[in-house]
This record gives sequence, structure tokens and C-alpha cells, in this order.
Amino acid sequence: MKIRWNVRSIRFRITPTELKALAEGLPVAEEIIFPGGTLWTVALEPSNSETALQSSCSAVTARISNLDIAHLAETDMEGLYYNAPGSDGISYSIEKDFPCAHPRASDGNEASAETFSPPAGFEQRKNCLIIGLPSDC
Repeated sequence: MKIRWNVRSIRFRITPTELKALAEGLPVAEEIIFPGGTLWTVALEPSNSETALQSSCSAVTARISNLDIAHLAETDMEGLYYNAPGSDGISYSIEKDFPCAHPRASDGNEASAETFSPPAGFEQRKNCLIIGLPSDC
């Protein structure tokens, strides 16, 4: 899973294997241990209740409803997008990880990862966004 966040949003990008695990009722998590032993955890967990974002001092968890997991598994679905209620405008998304539309930096030290096959029109939409044109260019 890849995680990207900024001051008002968090994005979870998952692989086909991780989506399969969620569909089977299994959680998906990433951890990082900093020098000194501080541990941060980010997790996606299947849930029988509504999709919701939760956090503590060192963990962020998105509980995803089983209905939303099934919806994300649809072939043409690229991602799920939410606004966390009562969170002062924090949005979050759970997206399928597709191949990059632009080359990766050679010194980025990022391992190759399993990706989904892009849906129809994906590459054109992403290429338009990269060069700053409307997504329907």
C-alpha cells in the first residue's frame, strides 16, 4: 500500500493482492519504525458498518464497509472518495494503484509494485493532467 497525505487529505493506494485481502475480510497495513523506536501504522480494515476514518497518536485506520470493498473491486472503478465528518474538512480516498503515467525518478528508491490494469481512457486522462489540460482533453 502506498500512502500520501497532506494537511487536509490522505490517500491510500492499494495493489490487486491487497484488494483481494480486503475482499476476504483481512486487514491491510503498513508500518514504519523511526530511529528511537517510534512506530507509525496505517491500516485499511474491512467492516460491517459504514466506511470511516479513525486516528490515534501513531495510527490511522480506514474502516471500509464490505459494500464499498465490493464496489472498488468493480473493473471500471478507480477509487473511493470520502470526506470525514467532523474532521474540519479532511478528505480521504482509497484508490487502485495503476502504472505510473510518468517516469519514476531513478534515485527515488521506490521498489517496483504490483498494479492494476488501467481502465479505458486512463492513460489519456492522466497525460492530460500531467501537461495541465482538462481531463477530457
